Amino acid sequence: MGLHQLIIDLILKSGSNSISGKLKEKTLLKFRDRLSKNGNALIEYNLNGRKILLPFSHDLPINRKIFPLYSENLGRIASYLTTKYYDLKVIDIGANIGDSVYIIKSRVDIPILCIEGDDYFFSILKKNISQWENVQTEKTFVGDKTESRGSYSYSKGSGRIVETGNSTENIKFENLFAIVTKNPVFENAKLIKIDTDGFDCRIIRSSLNYLSKSKPVLFFEYDPYLIQQLNDDGLSIFDSLSEIGYDTAIFYDNSGDYLLATELTEKIIIEDLHNYYSGRNIERYCDICVFHKNDEDIVLKIREKELKFFANERKFNLK
Repeated sequence: MGLHQLIIDLILKSGSNSISGKLKEKTLLKFRDRLSKNGNALIEYNLNGRKILLPFSHDLPINRKIFPLYSENLGRIASYLTTKYYDLKVIDIGANIGDSVYIIKSRVDIPILCIEGDDYFFSILKKNISQWENVQTEKTFVGDKTESRGSYSYSKGSGRIVETGNSTENIKFENLFAIVTKNPVFENAKLIKIDTDGFDCRIIRSSLNYLSKSKPVLFFEYDPYLIQQLNDDGLSIFDSLSEIGYDTAIFYDNSGDYLLATELTEKIIIEDLHNYYSGRNIERYCDICVFHKNDEDIVLKIREKELKFFANERKFNLK
């Protein structure tokens, strides 16, 4: 066992219910951060019963230790949707190392198209999805332009594009319609997940024509802090979605916990959530699942199932 794997295993095994346990965990995390600066070796992590490869600095294992339900909402949403869409297909924009594939496939075995533009993450993604069937990949960034000057910044297993006009590096983009044209099996995908560290709203805006025709459920990250870094206006995305027929949203905390369901016309509620998550410096944000009015027949059932799920979880944690 290598040193990097040993450190992660010790962090995951360390208790955090006592002062000594918390101190041990804090010390190990600091050591991990220092060690990461000298190289980002790949480690193994058991995600929903399967081994996944990930960079040593990746925060997925830490997040899952603190919040066991972290990102599991995506898998549940996918499983709920199969009760209506028996041939459900998923498009994963910002696929990273493929963890969403593991989470979805642990619940329902459905086709998934993974889109990832970064060379490093894409190479790990390809290794991880090799154990799954019906998973395709497309190496590209999705955006509202064909190219941009900038660089790719890494932080704790995530990455984001930093646009700078004086950069000598050109980052290439493709729009979602062009990508789906190359992968026609996913032309009518009914679930699209977007996790692109602030670019989510821009990707949705650039895809409105496609979305107005295919009407998929959208599951995307909404972080006002990162959105503001891109000089974007996050709140306007809800009006844009309303204009093409989307009418209901379910909000989750980034821990995976259910917050509330609301209609997109309830602007005060959405503005309050936006303001609550603003200025959190990436520490707190929300995930939003948005439904087209054509899915009115299932959105209330999903809300019901989610409320029941979390009620049972809280009862279990009280024991």
